[in-house]
Amino acid sequence: MVSSRAPDHSCDARPGLRGVGWEDVTRERSSEHLRRLDVLVLGGGGILYDAEARRYLRLVRTAQAHGVPVFTYAVGTGPLTDEVDRKWVRSTRPRSRRSPRCPPG
Repeated sequence: MVSSRAPDHSCDARPGLRGVGWEDVTRERSSEHLRRLDVLVLGGGGILYDAEARRYLRLVRTAQAHGVPVFTYAVGTGPLTDEVDRKWVRSTRPRSRRSPRCPPG
């Protein structure tokens, strides 16, 4: 299952994948999907920046509240000038597992 802003596009790009939209979804509704996961992978570029960080981290926090392990992969952070966004990143990411760094070469 993939949670996506464009679930139809995600499914078209990867046949057999089940896509679930997360725009305008309540915490209760996202909890229904998140609590069934074995793991939540948060990944894909510079997604933790002002005005957006809390949107992504809300999913992470909900998964963590249900005891679902969270794995971050290729997540860039910043710029973060909003103090609330910085606090959310500082308090949420340390509880997530990070992808290993690739060896040089």
